[in-house]
Amino acid sequence: MKYKFPLLFAILVVVPLAVLASLAARLYSQESIVQDHQAQVLADLRLREASNVIDRYFDGLKQDSFNALQFLEIEGNALKSEQISAIRGLIQADPILDQVFVLNADGERLFPPKAALASRSEENFVLNTQTLWNDQDAFRVRAIEAPLMAANTNDRSAITSPAVTSSTNSSVNLSKSIDEYRSSRVSAQSLADASERVTQQSGWTTWDVGTETQTFFWYRDAANNLIGQKLAQAYWLSELINRLPDDRDARALLGDARIKLTDRSQETVYQWGPYEPSVHGHVEPNAQKLLGHPLDGWRLAYFNSKAGVIGGFKQLVFISSLLALGLVLLGLSVYIWREMRRDLRVAEQRVTFVNQVSHELKTPLTNICMYSDMLDSEVNEAEQIDRARVGKYSEVVRSESQRLARLINNVLGFSRAQQHDVQLRKSSVIVDEVIRQTVKVFEPALNAKGIAVELVLDASTPVLIDAGVLEQVLNNLLSNVEKYAASGKWLKITSHIDNGAVQLDVIDAGPGLGYGNDRLFEPFERGDSRLNQGISGTGIGLSISRQLARAHGGDLTVKTTERGAWFILTLSADDSDELDQKSHTDRAL
Repeated sequence: MKYKFPLLFAILVVVPLAVLASLAARLYSQESIVQDHQAQVLADLRLREASNVIDRYFDGLKQDSFNALQFLEIEGNALKSEQISAIRGLIQADPILDQVFVLNADGERLFPPKAALASRSEENFVLNTQTLWNDQDAFRVRAIEAPLMAANTNDRSAITSPAVTSSTNSSVNLSKSIDEYRSSRVSAQSLADASERVTQQSGWTTWDVGTETQTFFWYRDAANNLIGQKLAQAYWLSELINRLPDDRDARALLGDARIKLTDRSQETVYQWGPYEPSVHGHVEPNAQKLLGHPLDGWRLAYFNSKAGVIGGFKQLVFISSLLALGLVLLGLSVYIWREMRRDLRVAEQRVTFVNQVSHELKTPLTNICMYSDMLDSEVNEAEQIDRARVGKYSEVVRSESQRLARLINNVLGFSRAQQHDVQLRKSSVIVDEVIRQTVKVFEPALNAKGIAVELVLDASTPVLIDAGVLEQVLNNLLSNVEKYAASGKWLKITSHIDNGAVQLDVIDAGPGLGYGNDRLFEPFERGDSRLNQGISGTGIGLSISRQLARAHGGDLTVKTTERGAWFILTLSADDSDELDQKSHTDRAL
């Protein structure tokens, strides 16, 4: 029974909390999965958008590179001098075009020309790329690059045209021809001729020379001639970066995220967006996307600060909510447990109170009955009445009757205090006289236990108070001295009137109090068990006394002392003469 209720309340707290924690954890897990999925979808979308920009740029670059050399009509195993001059002029005029090579169907080099006719830059180009040309797999079309090229007019294709092939080798004529074709439109017949030379294969190839990665666009014409271009990486990379968002546009596109473009060595080439991963140390990207040719090995990485922050914040909210709920349940259970314990304690105290009251009533009634019978026998049966004995019996009956009256007054007072406020009946009273009369009632009991009484009284002025309240409180205090402080053999009572209040101090030299002050005034509280062992009492005397004192505008308190007990009673009092004068004035009016 002792552990039944704590165990029950522990179950009431732990089981609902465990169920709620399980449900909340499941819900949190599902929300985290949904959030991660949404974040991943968003990251993939942003990377796909950036990848599409890059793909469109290289698609355009591929088309431009193809169109730039459509003027070549390769016949036989050599290029005409005019065609060689046109290619060199194109290389000089087009900043993105670094170098050109042409191989016939048998793999023989047509451009750059043989060593005797090649420039120094062309010789270096041949030296660096000879191994690449000998690789048969380097210029094979990939499945993802299979779409055929169409000959469209654009800025680079306008630089050259079939008309250039009929011009002289002079640089003046070449420059003039290039300028003319930049400002002119290609004829419909030229477009028709170009469309007939649809490529069979085309694509991108990258080649590492030292720390530099060279980018080549190539295609094969209808005669299976291989025509390739080495593109200037610095130029096309600059153009690509210009196509990508800058920091001004990134916030509107990405919010608080960031996208990085990294090369094969994982060095950052370009990045946009307000988020700074470096500020937070090494941060893994939320998503990555590998790029295709010619940026094979390059990748786009997406970083978003909100993913971890929101997840951590939601986790903090979840844990905090769970802790708050647990604390609420724990607090509620503790409150209910304390209330139940209090109710059980009150119930036990009331049962004890009934038993104590029964015992308290039985003792004086038994004495009254016994001494009444003895008094009756002495008066009616004795041949000669012993007046001393009769007086003794009468005193015992009177004392026990007064004791019984005090007990009944306390019980009735406690009952009235529980139901409604105490009703005061004030009258003009001399406090010191009430004290002397009350002490006189207790003299036989106090003398029997050897308790010396010291009175220091200074409240002889009539005041308006409820004499019954003063007498009942003093009765309870003296009764406690008789029961619990007899070992001290001393009792002191002082009184005085100050600022409209009567104060009484009741001091004894008993064993003192067992614990804190306020607990003494709780109903049914009888103090330390070591003090009340073998002593009967109801446990409501001090509680009733404090209630009566406070109802009278004062209080009953206890002062801490090294030994004994020191109770201080204060009652609000009006000057009796002033009230009489006021009463006469009211009657006159």
